[in-house]
Amino acid sequence: MAKDTRPESADRPVSPTSQPADHTARSKADAAADLSVRARPEIHDRAQYETYKIELRQQMEAPHVSDPNLARVRDSIYKEGAIVASGSTAAAHRHEIATGNPTFDRAGRETWHDQASEDRSRALEKWLDKNRSTASPGDIAAAENMWLDHQEALDHRRDE
Repeated sequence: MAKDTRPESADRPVSPTSQPADHTARSKADAAADLSVRARPEIHDRAQYETYKIELRQQMEAPHVSDPNLARVRDSIYKEGAIVASGSTAAAHRHEIATGNPTFDRAGRETWHDQASEDRSRALEKWLDKNRSTASPGDIAAAENMWLDHQEALDHRRDE
């Protein structure tokens, strides 16, 4: 049998081990970048960008945090198994404002989240005031985004 002397091409399969490691890593990074670009709406000005950030915060799942005190606040905000949007107190509050109806807790009782949203916002603000100079950048960003999400929900209530 004659040895295949054709150069490697796109129509011939290439084993993963024959590719340089940095090529594989670059391909994954490129794929992730392509996905994020496609998912992002077209933004032309600062106002659209700010609206986009608000929408992202509203969809945000419970962020990973390393500070145990911030983790307790986060866990009081995001309820596992919640059925309204992201499961956050702010999401429940926005839902209540939009529908005019309360949400239900795990026991099936009607629950309004306006006071809870104010309480969680205040707890995040206190954590930021106390820890901003010493906490990790990731914890600070998580706390700020959770706080902003609650503030936006509370501001929406005030606009109604």
